[in-house]
Amino acid sequence: MRSMYGIVGVVLGSVLLCVGVAQADITNGLVQHFELDETNGTAVADSAGGNDGTVGGSGYQWTWGYISGSLDFDGNDWVTASADAWRNSGPRTLSAWFRLEGGSGERYILSYRDGDDKIYVYVDTNQKLHLRVKEAPSTEFAVTTGFTVTYDVWHHVIMTFGGGTTPAYYYDGKKISGEPTETPDPGWSGVATMPLGAYRQDASSPAINNFDGLIDDFRV
Repeated sequence: MRSMYGIVGVVLGSVLLCVGVAQADITNGLVQHFELDETNGTAVADSAGGNDGTVGGSGYQWTWGYISGSLDFDGNDWVTASADAWRNSGPRTLSAWFRLEGGSGERYILSYRDGDDKIYVYVDTNQKLHLRVKEAPSTEFAVTTGFTVTYDVWHHVIMTFGGGTTPAYYYDGKKISGEPTETPDPGWSGVATMPLGAYRQDASSPAINNFDGLIDDFRV
């Protein structure tokens, strides 16, 4: 069992979360909320609606987290859930706490892909944090933050985009420069899945580039 705590959240709407100097609204208008307080099994309950998730792979552990319990990913597992809750035309805010504890190569905290529309948050082989939002066919905002994600340290990321809003990205309470003047607004045309803790090309593809560390309190 890991001794440190962590959080990962994805949110829609406006809430108030204080982390360093960054603030974001993560309690109002929730459409998906994985508290990750389970103690056994593969079922992950969605306390905000009916978009429950399922743990896949092997080696994961239910353990203590930032808020009660959390899920410890060991680089061979993931959570898969329906992305139907993400289908709206309004602004979207993604907020995540994560604690990297191992692995190599690209390690995904979150990936969503529906055709050419995609949202990714991952750490690369040099431990740099990447944030990517793409709206088909051409608009993409991809940021390599330049920040090194150190092992065994909690980090926080916020991404706000879509619905005509000006994109704003934050890392550990600091605004990242270089936001686009365009407003990427990924669509939700077909049925898609959202792996937490891994990357998946599409719903029928295997989960790869798995995360090694703790994730807790995931919100949309």
